[in-house]
Amino acid sequence: MRKILLFIFLSTFIFKASALNQEHLYMGDSSLILFESFGKKGIKNSRGEILLPAKFEALSWESNPNSIKLPLIPYKKNGHWGMFSKDFEEITPAKYTRLIPFTNELLVAGIRGKYSQTNFYGLIDLNGKMEVEFTFRNLIPAGEFLIAASRSDNKIKYGVLDEKGKAIIPFEYFQINYLGHDVFALTNYEGEKELINIANIKTPILTELDSATAFKDGVSVVFSKGRQGLLNTEGKLLLPIAYKKISYNDGKVLEVTPMDQWIVFDQSGEKILNEKADSIYFLNEDSLSLIFQCHSFVSDINLNKVSKAYSGKIVQSFGNLFIVQSKAGNYLISKESTEQKEQLGRIIEMNENFLITQQKKYGGQFYSIRNKQGKVIKVDGFELFDHSVHAQVEGYWGIYNTELEPLVNPLYDEIYTDKHSNFIVSFRSKYGVIDSLEQWVIPPHYKAIELIEENIYWAVTPYLKELIITPEITKEADLHYLIKGKHVIETNISGEVRLVSHKGEPIMEYTKGDYYDSNRQGVLIKDENSLKYFNGYGDFRFKVSGYDSIGLTTDSFLPVFKDGAYGFIDFNGKLRIANRYTSVKLFSDDYAAVQIGENWGYVNDEEFLKIQPYYDFAASFKSGVAVVSQNGKFGLINKLGEVVIEMRYDSIVEQGDYYLLKEKSKWGLATANGSIIRYPTYTSIEIIENYILLERYNQYELIDKTGTSILPEKYDAIYFDESLGYLLTKQQSRKKLVFITDLISGKYP
Repeated sequence: MRKILLFIFLSTFIFKASALNQEHLYMGDSSLILFESFGKKGIKNSRGEILLPAKFEALSWESNPNSIKLPLIPYKKNGHWGMFSKDFEEITPAKYTRLIPFTNELLVAGIRGKYSQTNFYGLIDLNGKMEVEFTFRNLIPAGEFLIAASRSDNKIKYGVLDEKGKAIIPFEYFQINYLGHDVFALTNYEGEKELINIANIKTPILTELDSATAFKDGVSVVFSKGRQGLLNTEGKLLLPIAYKKISYNDGKVLEVTPMDQWIVFDQSGEKILNEKADSIYFLNEDSLSLIFQCHSFVSDINLNKVSKAYSGKIVQSFGNLFIVQSKAGNYLISKESTEQKEQLGRIIEMNENFLITQQKKYGGQFYSIRNKQGKVIKVDGFELFDHSVHAQVEGYWGIYNTELEPLVNPLYDEIYTDKHSNFIVSFRSKYGVIDSLEQWVIPPHYKAIELIEENIYWAVTPYLKELIITPEITKEADLHYLIKGKHVIETNISGEVRLVSHKGEPIMEYTKGDYYDSNRQGVLIKDENSLKYFNGYGDFRFKVSGYDSIGLTTDSFLPVFKDGAYGFIDFNGKLRIANRYTSVKLFSDDYAAVQIGENWGYVNDEEFLKIQPYYDFAASFKSGVAVVSQNGKFGLINKLGEVVIEMRYDSIVEQGDYYLLKEKSKWGLATANGSIIRYPTYTSIEIIENYILLERYNQYELIDKTGTSILPEKYDAIYFDESLGYLLTKQQSRKKLVFITDLISGKYP
């Protein structure tokens, strides 16, 4: 067993050594080979002779950003760095916390402070002699220069040194990055960035930057306010900072994506704005938001900027303020100020007068209600209206006006506006009514209260008596009231019903029966097998018996059902169209669709069969035409039974004043009288007020009611701002391949 374990151990050691044999030390002698034993590193020659025993943690540079070739060997022992000569003689002991080649003659070295235990950095030569004192908090090679960090005024500040330790760029920056070709990106403590060339420090190459990439193939991608550009080593912009994305494809080829093109038209189709951006939002009639990836700013309609660029999307206006949505949260800005106004919580709801946000608190959440003047109240619950807001404060409800002053103080368990000048409230679990001065109109004595009309209420007492109450009178009895639209039906303890006014005053005598149905003109009362109809004035109109059901409509004829068949009666109860049809539809345009057996046709009010029952389906007539189907295909006919649109469509959908025609997966459009505007070649059709939006092959077109194009071409997207009446169109940008050599020679995409 011991022999087997020894064999496995030796095999593992041989494998590690053979793998490390491929790693040659770079000292001008490729015959030196790095090997490893028990996690430590050593050096041997090509004959296998050990020149340095395996007792070091590292024998190669930790970092060599400038790829400097030096005639020495770095080593790391006990967590610190030292140097051997090429003859393996110790130049310096292992005393440095960092050791990085800088030039052919100098190295960046770090030592730990004796008392502060802080690392300090300086420069040493190849013999270990100090050339620049160890006073810096960091030194980073940057071409022929060093990015240095120093502590001052309790801050770490960055500058740039030459190889002699002289400050070329003063120590006043929050961050410095080296891009190559002597170009540095400087960030001050206000977060502002600029690019400078070390040869001309006083004249920045670019300002107002977000970031920039290191130079590659002689170019750097620069980022500013959500847009990108391309810079060469001479500081010239080969591509302006106006692109959505610039990235390397392969070799010296770039993928360049411009910003999307947005054009805004008025309702007549006249162009009023043309701009490149990721998206555009109209904030109000004077201002719009231009968004570039994660940055945006406010502009007027003439594209004059009225705010600085913000990190986030400016998507809505509220009074004179604008709402910015960002990953860090929502906040407000104003046109007059370039500063952030206030951090907001999650936006829950808003209208012209109020903005409501949600914030977290210990054990739950609360809501902040803000008005346009900037006043804020914190509440537990809310119900928003146009000019007031119901708010729950410490468990009780009140009402606040647009100034966020209380119209009704928060004293009530529940509160409802009665649509007039009073409020229905629950106070100590009983309902009453108060006026705008919080005086009791109806004391809180009731189990329930509902508004009938102004100053007239239906109420239920604690003893379940129903009554009608006005500020002057109370009608109370063992009665039940049912409110159906403008009708109030009163039922007494004998099961009789009558119509009463909204003040509870009778407008007809009691009649036996129960409420059955109603329309605007009157009500139906069911008495065993008969139905009685009374108009809204309480006048008896007719009584019919023997019908299973009656459809109460506003038409002159009412559909009735008896013995499995349908017919029509008039409002005098007279049978006008006999019960002989399988099904019927309401009269429209003087015709009613009737089903005879399996098929549909049309009759007039004298029961003349005007259109023969040829159809599988028949809709009601509208504007002189009706949708019908035969053999599963749909079309339109007129009142003479003539085909207006042939039976070839899979479906026809009525939408406002138009018909949408579907054939397979495509849609077409016809007018209300059946004139075809467009045949079914479109993926989707949307009717927007006076416009019709057509989509085909992911391209959108806008036409008017006659089918005439309103806009000059097709777009990738079209949006309609209903409040301002603007049409926003978008042409999505397409990615292009660009050769860097073409850009350098002056050819632009």
